This record gives sequence, C-alpha cells and structure tokens, in this order.
Amino acid sequence: MAALKTLNIEAGLPTIDEDRRRLLDELRQAKQSGIIAVKIIHRYGSTGKGGALRGALGTSLLRRKKEGLVTRIGEKWSVFEEDARYAIERCPELHHDRDLHRSNEGITIAVLSRLPRSSPCGRLTPCRILKVREGGTNPMTTAPVMPRTNRSSARRVLLGVVALFVLLYILDFAWYELRTFFPQLGQSTGSVHRIRLLAIPSKGNKTEYEIDAVHPEEDVPCSHSIFPHSGNRPCWYMVRHANDPISM
Repeated sequence: MAALKTLNIEAGLPTIDEDRRRLLDELRQAKQSGIIAVKIIHRYGSTGKGGALRGALGTSLLRRKKEGLVTRIGEKWSVFEEDARYAIERCPELHHDRDLHRSNEGITIAVLSRLPRSSPCGRLTPCRILKVREGGTNPMTTAPVMPRTNRSSARRVLLGVVALFVLLYILDFAWYELRTFFPQLGQSTGSVHRIRLLAIPSKGNKTEYEIDAVHPEEDVPCSHSIFPHSGNRPCWYMVRHANDPISM
C-alpha cells in the first residue's frame, strides 16, 4: 500500500460539495492508515472557483477539527507560523517539503488527531504524508509504514497458545516421569473401577445394552496427569467416562 495518495479535484469537473465529500473520505482513510499530516493542494484566489473552493475546503476542515478528526490547520506554509511548526513537529518529513517557505496560498496542511496508544502508529512511528492535489505536478514520495494488521495479531496469539500448550505438556510429562522413577514423590499411575456395560447394535438401527457376562467389572489403568502417558488415559478422564457403554 502506497503512502501517497493523489486526489485530482478538477477531474470530471465536480461540484464544491463533491470536493468536500471526497476530502472528508480521504481524511478518514488517512487516519485509519496511520497517516499524520495531509497536504492539500488546491486552486487559490479571492474570487471565482479557486476562491470558492478554498473557502469551502477551509470551512470543511474547521468542521473536521470540531469533530476531532483534525487537530491543526495550517494555511500559511512557513516555519514562522505556529501551525506549520506544530505540523513539522508531529511529522518531521514535512521539514523537507519543497513547498515550504514558497508563500503558496494554494496549499493547506491538515494535521490529523493522534491515534490511541495501542495503535501501531504512535508518536515515535515515522510519519507518512498524504498529498491531496488537483494539478499534474509530480507527487511527493515517502516511504510507507505498514500498520499492524489483525491477521498478524491473531497469528501471535495463536503461536502463544500453542507455545503454552507445549510447555504445559512438557511439565506434565516431566512430573509423571519423576514420580515413575521416584515413587516417594507420589503415585504416577492408578486405576478406575467400572462395570462393563456393552452397547450391542441390533436390527432397525437400534442398540441394546447389557452387562458383560464374561467380565462384568474391571479396573482400568490410568495416569495421574493432565495428558495421556505410557498408553494410559488420565485418571480424571476415566472417572468422567467410567459409566460410558462399550461399543461392540
């Protein structure tokens, strides 16, 4: 994903209302992408379409400031202006902008509000600049900084769960083996007594149940552990399933 987006306001001869809607969409997308500053290049002038466009964009940006989407608006692009110094502080790459100090009234800098601390684009993250323009001049180029995606976060959570599961199994196996070689630490195996109830399939997809006449009862060996070991199921599992019928 490129860090630089271009919006040609003149393309298709849109109305001023359409220009404002497009600018709002670009600002929202920029904040979602972790972009800090938006450089807006527009037609300037005191009368005609240029003056009307500049006034409409200024009004729209003031509304965005009240909504919290934009924190500062700099219409005079010079380090002698407080808003411009704030924008450069938030986004140091603007210090090398070629339009700085050129007294170009067709440029407006909008600084977006800060992202939450949990966001992947914090204060120390290199900024990216979104340049919105209407002419055919060559766009600025900045190196993109990709925001963290939900997929990478989910992958880390999954790896953490797997690592925790493996660690738990290793500890359980080590404790089982220690008790096997050192019985004074406790019993590693045991048994669960159960009645052998046979589940015998019959005609019509029916099942008949009866107690095993040859071995009506038995003691099933099990391991005192969380996971199965040495071919034996855990005793806690056998206790819960001692009364389950035995399929024939």
